[in-house]
Order: sequence, then C-alpha cells, then structure tokens
Amino acid sequence: MGDSTATDADGSDAKTDGKAEPTVCLLEDPTAAEAIAAAGPSTESVDDGTAAIERLSEEAACLVVNPTRLAAPPGSFLEEVRRVAPDRPVVWVTTDMSRLGDGAFGPATTVVERPENPDDWSFLVQKVRAALEDSGGTARGPETYRMLVESARDGLYTLDADARVTYLNDSFAAMLGYDREELLGSHASRTMAEGELERGQRLVGELVESDSRESEIIDMEMQTKSGDRVTVSVNFVVLTDDDGTYDGLMGVVRDITERKQRERELERYETIVETTTEPIYLLDADERFARVNDAMVDELGYDRETLLGSHVSTVTTEAGVRRQEALVAELAAGDREQASTEIEMTTADGTRRRYDISLGAIHEDGRFEGTVVTAHDVTDLREHQRQLSVLDRVLRHNVRNKMSVVLGHASDVVARASPEVARRAEAIEKSATELLELSDSARAFESVFADDARRTTTVDAAETARDVVRELRLEHPAAEIRTTLPASASVCAHETFELALNELVENAVVHSDRPAPTVEVSVTERSDAVEIRVADDGPGLDETDRRALLRGAESPLEHTQGLGLWLVRWSVETADGSIGIDDNDPCGTVVTVRLPAADDDG
Repeated sequence: MGDSTATDADGSDAKTDGKAEPTVCLLEDPTAAEAIAAAGPSTESVDDGTAAIERLSEEAACLVVNPTRLAAPPGSFLEEVRRVAPDRPVVWVTTDMSRLGDGAFGPATTVVERPENPDDWSFLVQKVRAALEDSGGTARGPETYRMLVESARDGLYTLDADARVTYLNDSFAAMLGYDREELLGSHASRTMAEGELERGQRLVGELVESDSRESEIIDMEMQTKSGDRVTVSVNFVVLTDDDGTYDGLMGVVRDITERKQRERELERYETIVETTTEPIYLLDADERFARVNDAMVDELGYDRETLLGSHVSTVTTEAGVRRQEALVAELAAGDREQASTEIEMTTADGTRRRYDISLGAIHEDGRFEGTVVTAHDVTDLREHQRQLSVLDRVLRHNVRNKMSVVLGHASDVVARASPEVARRAEAIEKSATELLELSDSARAFESVFADDARRTTTVDAAETARDVVRELRLEHPAAEIRTTLPASASVCAHETFELALNELVENAVVHSDRPAPTVEVSVTERSDAVEIRVADDGPGLDETDRRALLRGAESPLEHTQGLGLWLVRWSVETADGSIGIDDNDPCGTVVTVRLPAADDDG
C-alpha cells in the first residue's frame, strides 16, 4: 500500500512504512470503534470479523472490530486471529471487568477497560497505545494483563496456596482503606468479615475438586481497615501450576454495598406492601395495572392475572376513572407529587364499594412512569355518616319546632303569671333559647364534618376580622371591641373560619361579668403563619372550656359556649392550624389562633 500518514491522538502525524505489525482492537461499543478509528495511530475500521482476518496479511497498524458485527462468537474470532497471525497483538476494550478471570476475553493479548465517561476517547486511545507498546508486537497470553489490572476500577488480588496476598491493585487497596504495602503478604482473613473466610475456603475446595468449574462469583462481606463492612461481589478464579496442582487464587472484586442496600430497602417495601391490609396497586403510564398487592386481590375478588395488564376501568366506575385520570394528568405534568380523591370500585361479584385513594407519581430520569395508589375502604363510614345526617336533620327539625312552641308558651306565662311563676317561666325561656342556639351552632359548623372537610381556601384574615367586629358592635353596643389589623393578611383556612372567629369574639362579649366588656382583636403576620388574637377582660375560661379548645376532650357540653369552642377547634385544626390559650393581665383570657400563611398569588 506504500507509505501512509495517520493522525495520532495528540493531533501529530504518524508515519508508517508498510512494515508495522497489524493489531486487532476488539471493542464492545461501536461508538468507541469510531473514536479509535478517528483518533488512533494508523487505525482502520473494518465491517466484520472476516474482513479483519483478511486484513491481517496486509498493511495496517490497528484493525478495529465491533463484536456485534461478528458472525461467530468473539472467542472463536480471536482463536482464528491466533491461528492466522499468532504473533499479532490483540486488544479488547470492555465495560465489564468482572469477566476477566473466567476466560471471556479468550487469547486477547491485552484487555482495556472503557473509561467511565464514554466521551473520554482520548484516554481510551492512550490506553490502546500503551497496550500496543506493552505487547511489543508479540502475543504473550493472559499473563500480560498487568496494565489492565493496575488501571481497573474493580479490585483485583491474588493469593498463594497458603491464602496470603501476593498481589493487589490500587482499586482493591482503596476499597478497603489500606495502602497496598499493608496487605501484601498478609493472610486473606485480614480483610474477611467474620465467617467469610471459611465460606471462601469451602468454595475454593469445591472449585479445586471440580472438573468443569474453574471460577465462581459469590457475594460476600469484607472488612475495611476502619472495621466497617462492605458488601462485594467476588469472581474467584483458581490458579494452578503446570502440573495442574492448586497454586492459589485470583479474585476480581466489585463493591456492591449500595446495590445491596437498595435491594434490602426494596425488600422492606415489598414486605410492607404485601402485608398491609390496605389495597395498594401500581398503574403504568397508560393507567394499566402493573402490580397489585394481596389486599387488593382479596378485597375485590379478582384473580391477580385478571387485573395485571388490564385498564383501571376494569374495577373503577366511569366517574371514578375520569376523576382519577384528571389527577394522574396533573401528576404526570409535575404539577403535584401527590393527590387524593374518592372513587367507587366494583368487586368481582358486582358489588360497589367506595374508596378514599391516595396517588403518588413515579418518575424515572425525569420521565413519568406511572402511579402508585393506596386505597382505603370508606363504604361503611359513608353509610354511617349518611344515617347520622338523616338523624341530625330530623332531630334539629323537631328540636326547633318543639322549642319554638315552648318559647311561645313561656313568653305567655312570663307576661301573665305571678312574679314567682314568671321567674320560673323566664328560666324555661332562657334554657329553650340556649338549646336553639346550640342547634344553630351545630348547623353553622356542619361543613366541618363533610366529605371534603380538609379542603381549605385562601381567606383574608384581616378583612374577615373587620366584618366580624362590625357586626358584633351592632349586636352588642355596650361592649368595646378594639382592633389592630393590617391592610390584609392571607391565610389558608376552612370555610367556617369566619364563624369560628365570630364564636371567639362573641363568646368573649356575652360571657363577660362586666356590664361594658372590653375585647381586643388583632391580626399579626409571621414568616410562615398568621396569628389572630382575641383578648378579653372577663372572668376567664373554666377548665372544661379550655379542654374543649385545646384538646377537644369529651366533656359535658351543656351550654352553647362548650360546643361553640369545640367547633372552633375543629375548624382551626382542619386547616392545619393551632390554638393557644393564655391568661390576660390583669384578668381575662387571650386566645391565639395560628393559621398557615397563604401564597401572595393565592
């Protein structure tokens, strides 16, 4: 072919005189082959193994072959190379160094590990060059892997027949926190966790006795210099002398501690998912069942095989599918990470059950892969609520009607009876009025117990306080109700917030022991919350009412104040708020409601 010029990795020109030894560079990545061909010294890329064999008799410094284009297995190809050109160096570039000891690279002169960064081809070319220089144009077999071993990311070491370290590379020493010199000559037990040496010895004995096995890969634990344990995967390869007598061991070690930790975490999650009594299922991006736990199968009565691969509409009503699809769309778009709703599912026998479901998005590498759903059966709860609602409406209706009659008669008695009888009639009238107020308070806060009670809205606490105070000043002209309010203060609150604030302020007015009570209402913005403070100069809250506000503890709620304060607490906690109670100076009570601040954009 005559003289030719090729470009080296550093950009300089390299002369060839037609007498350079051909070299076969076998790569497991076609992109790497292209890079070597572009940057390597006098490199030529061939289409397949047959073309490579033909070129061995011609002038080429380096032949690049992609194993995926080989008609025969790579090992067979390399055997043919050895037959045709026994003195030619052969370089194999690989990504899997764990196969070094099992003969996977056949009679390659040198094996080069591909760099972690697939774009770092200049580094790869340098390695190939070094391999060619190291081989000197002569095939010397697997024992010439020293350059590979020194630069491999996996740990490599050898033991003699007495299990003492005769060689180790830097990766193995660094993996265990030692300097190489510290381990050379030491016994293998120095780096083995308790019980692992005996396990390794049993394996080596089996390999020595076996006629068909020369290597084995096992997972085991090693101990670092600091005493920590690392989980590793070790490819043990038995070494023998020329007579076939056991001469030691080679180990190729890969740290799999993080992988094992992930596997253990997955196993724990698996146990939780399969043992929970709540149905849990996984939907793929097309809303088809990819996985269902035992509780899902048991509750709905379908075979697991029937559910897997089927669309969610198999068990969910049309309305439920629409509701769920809307939430999944939000999750897929990244608008939210979790969502919840209530849907109906149909069991295998046609029974409909209501479920409160929570959905979480699954993203892999930024792509939406599906949804994990946890379902809680609320059928019985909803039926119980419906029954209570009916009873509540009937009871309130009858109480109001009957109490209206009682009030009417009591008023007549007060107007016509003797003073003694009139006083008793007034007591009846007062009790009937309080009972009606009690019923009105319960009805006003009814939405706290609704299905969507946890739903909050953005409210201007300052504006709400102004409205409440304005109305109560008209209703109680003798009271002095002062305010300290900002222009606005947005909070996340339940829709009953105005009722709750009205309850607190009116409670401070009507239960005061002063003819002209004083109440102060203030709103203060904090970094992540808004505080609404109601302070009075009355007799203070008794222990029963304090418990109603702070803990919602069961108590004999025989007056409007007790139930009203109890409902205030529920309204505040429904919005993830809190309530505090302090004594006022010199007398009275300070109730502080703390609610989450809302975003400025609402």
